[in-house]
Amino acid sequence: MAKAGLISIRQQTFPKGKGFRPLRTKVVVYPAPRKEVSEGGVLLPQDVQRPEIYGQLMWIGPEVPAEWPAREGDVVVFPQYAGTEIVLKDKEGEDVRFLVMDYEQLIGVLD
Repeated sequence: MAKAGLISIRQQTFPKGKGFRPLRTKVVVYPAPRKEVSEGGVLLPQDVQRPEIYGQLMWIGPEVPAEWPAREGDVVVFPQYAGTEIVLKDKEGEDVRFLVMDYEQLIGVLD
């Protein structure tokens, strides 16, 4: 399951039939939000904000091997610029950003 306090989103956030099903060996990750303020309290412009390299594994494609150790809900680590970004609307109509990537791009699971 996701580490408490790191990421908090549930698949039930999306209206029935309005989610996303990855095909083949793809996985969908909800990335941790980018840091908008530096540790010193300085507001960072969007062009210098680095993307986070971890997120919550939301959906797993049907051809990902069953013995693969990561499960939906796990917090996973991936390369900094991995995946293709998609945007889905939640039940309130807000945009939610996800990354779609091949399962082999994931580096590990945070315990």
